Amino acid sequence: MIKKITLVLATMLSVISIYSLEDNGDGTISDPAKKIIWQKCSVGQESVTTCENNTDGVRDEITRKANPRMKPEKLEKDIQKQIALHKYKATQLNWINAKNHCTTLDLAGKKWRLPTRVELNSLIDLKVGGFDAQIDTSMFPGTSAYRYWTNEQFSEKKPDIYWTIHFLNGEEKRSEKTEMGYVRCVSDAK
Repeated sequence: MIKKITLVLATMLSVISIYSLEDNGDGTISDPAKKIIWQKCSVGQESVTTCENNTDGVRDEITRKANPRMKPEKLEKDIQKQIALHKYKATQLNWINAKNHCTTLDLAGKKWRLPTRVELNSLIDLKVGGFDAQIDTSMFPGTSAYRYWTNEQFSEKKPDIYWTIHFLNGEEKRSEKTEMGYVRCVSDAK
């Protein structure tokens, strides 16, 4: 029963937070209500402002590797599928590398860290629906629907397990810190 109340509260807070986000135009998103600043793109996405990866070489690579007998329509369909997959592809890291990445991130002159569960939960927007990431993609384009790391340990008795948030449905899950997950860093606004 407590878990359901927590999720409802987090969902209610996310609706409030979504409408107060501001794109700073420098690869960061401000949340003035919570006094935090988000990294706009997930770790590994090339452009810090659009979150898009360069897809120029994808067509040539797929064409080179394709079966020479493949029909041109099928080849073009495969190429378009691979371009779409590559466009917003992010990098997954284990928890230690995720934490290190955030603490050494050089973006907009801020000091970065992994977010708390409450902070990361505040980005969930269940109004999105479907099987896409439940997040405002106009602010956070190309966000994966799957596991994102938080800085919170599950329990002191289990020091190798940390909380993750899944943007597919807003679930909080426990993950071993050796597992791979996506990363979006946060900074305290000053």
